[in-house]
Amino acid sequence: MLETQAYFTGIKDVIAEQLDAAEKSIFVAVAWFTDKDLYEKLCAKARQGLAVRIVIVDDDINNAAYGIDKQAIVRAGGKIFQVSNALMHHKFCVIDEYVVISGSYNWTYKAANENIENITVTQGDKNFAEQFKGEFHKILEKHFGEKGQTYADAPPDIAKISKRLEVIAKLIELEDTEDLTEQCHRLQRSALTVEVEAIIQQLQQQRFAEAMSNIQAFLSKYRQLATYTEPRMAALRLEIKLLQMEVTALANEESEMMKLVREFSIHYNREIGELMQEILFWRRKKAITEAQENPDKQAEAAILAVLRRHFP
Repeated sequence: MLETQAYFTGIKDVIAEQLDAAEKSIFVAVAWFTDKDLYEKLCAKARQGLAVRIVIVDDDINNAAYGIDKQAIVRAGGKIFQVSNALMHHKFCVIDEYVVISGSYNWTYKAANENIENITVTQGDKNFAEQFKGEFHKILEKHFGEKGQTYADAPPDIAKISKRLEVIAKLIELEDTEDLTEQCHRLQRSALTVEVEAIIQQLQQQRFAEAMSNIQAFLSKYRQLATYTEPRMAALRLEIKLLQMEVTALANEESEMMKLVREFSIHYNREIGELMQEILFWRRKKAITEAQENPDKQAEAAILAVLRRHFP
């Protein structure tokens, strides 16, 4: 079902939410990319096995020391490209060949915190997403000689589609149209057969009786062809996915804690350093006075030894 929404505030959070929901592929074309939070989300998705491709401009902003670690996405299994012979001024992202994010927003901290920006998020229009995806691959082919492969080229996962259709059939029986819309959205993120695309269209047009009949026909047709899958495999894959998300969250938490420790150390040295220097100065002065007043040479030698140890 087609949905289009414009955003003028909280744009970074909207993009992050869409990236978190990605299941298959993410194609990003933005002129400037320095936001490490969004970049880490892309790296995490690449580590989960999603196809992640990024195109940015090859210039001083993207190559600055404070910028993103471009090799991180490569180590995670994704790819990043820098256009050097033209100003690649796009700002769009295609997720699962189903969601398109476009607008004025570069993925930078300045855009998130200072600029007046906008994005539009369009979901459910695969033809619209195909146009942006096509432009993305034109850039790769023209500037890097790489023809991109997408999940639309992969065969439909009949087993997964069948399970999703079974859920949709149950929702129709329960008259739960709200959850039905979400299940259709999820189904559209996969490569589909002609029959399934027709079923989605019927659901969007609220022709539920016709859709239910075709769902049953589809399930009957492909159920005999479905290969056996260990029932626990799906549950184990889900557990692995959740553990990967937990590991990523812990890594982010560790990074944040290390940042707090560094900030505390800087603050401590700034606030306490001068006071400690003053305390040591008066301690030294007192020790020297005591050494001068004490006739005991051994005591004087001991005091001077302490002074030398603290003030070499």
